[in-house]
Amino acid sequence: MDENSVRERAQAHAAANVAGDMARAAGDLTEEARANIGPVARRLPRPITAGEVIDVVMGSKDRFITEIRYSGEDGSVLVESVWIEQDGRPMISETRVV
Repeated sequence: MDENSVRERAQAHAAANVAGDMARAAGDLTEEARANIGPVARRLPRPITAGEVIDVVMGSKDRFITEIRYSGEDGSVLVESVWIEQDGRPMISETRVV
């Protein structure tokens, strides 16, 4: 897992959210992240009209941190996600609104 692969997955994840394809977006979440996504999901704009990957940085322990700005008619929200390698690909293990 490297910065480019995480950035590509983060962009695809943002695009899935913009498209309203929640099944595809949920496919990027670990089981634990899926179980805890409710508070973040409730703060996203409705509808989401844009998702922009703002930053991708290396964190500790082979983790990457991404920031994605989701925008809609009622404003925008910045979501920070922790990506880990699971099942041979980048997956979101934690999310929070910043």
